[in-house]
Amino acid sequence: MHAPSRPWPARGGPVRSPSDPLLSRLPFETQRFLVKGGLPPYDELALGFELERGLSLVASKGREYVRIGTDGANDIVVSPDTGEVASIPDTCYINSSVSQLAEFLLLVRNAALAPSRSEDEARTRLDALIATMKLGDPRALATPGAWWSQVVADWAQQM
Repeated sequence: MHAPSRPWPARGGPVRSPSDPLLSRLPFETQRFLVKGGLPPYDELALGFELERGLSLVASKGREYVRIGTDGANDIVVSPDTGEVASIPDTCYINSSVSQLAEFLLLVRNAALAPSRSEDEARTRLDALIATMKLGDPRALATPGAWWSQVVADWAQQM
């Protein structure tokens, strides 16, 4: 998988100030992605990325993270040590990087734009989406309790 290269509309987008002091605490690839492309708004999953307002430092379970957004109930954060994306306060793994998160969101958005004509077709598309996600970031779906594992389980249950 590759990181999306297009700018995102509305509330998403890149970090407004490349001189944000918290940006320098993140791994270089994370910094570069957040400054050049940013993250999309994605209301269907109740995610909000308002990077143009600046980053903030949050703590959970004795560790510090850089907050990049919210899922409506929890903060979405990046580990300064690894670049991994998680939701806190439960430290629930989301993706291995912000570029991987953006790729997953793009995959989900594209899948949502192509409505299914039947339950079988919907199941086939969900299976294909899951297979693609597993190739891009296996841990996002293989880790019990991971954020994407929960989202996919919810989708499967709704079918």
